[in-house]
Amino acid sequence: MTSFPYFTTLILGSSFTASLILLWLQVSAFRRNRHSSFLLLSIATVFGLIYLVLTVLGGFFLTSLTVRKIVFYSAGMSLLTQFVVGVWGTAYLFRSYGQLHDATKANAQAPNQRLERP
Repeated sequence: MTSFPYFTTLILGSSFTASLILLWLQVSAFRRNRHSSFLLLSIATVFGLIYLVLTVLGGFFLTSLTVRKIVFYSAGMSLLTQFVVGVWGTAYLFRSYGQLHDATKANAQAPNQRLERP
């Protein structure tokens, strides 16, 4: 017996778990900061989770070819949405950080240097 099914289960489970952890961090950051980039990243992660679930569902559990095609097309649209919204949210977060950095240039310390020891 090959170890491939166990490895596949481990990879899929790890990916799902990591996505849930990222989603929790993004939602927590949005609640704390109310910045739209975290909301966009959370939405992208939800679409990524939908993609993962649909892919597993279509690949392992569905037998009808017609239903599998619909599920795989839906998964593809979910993945495309994740890409677009994820890049948009990341760009927005980076732009916001750049603006914060520019605003604090007049100060001696940037926000990411406050905890550094001399």
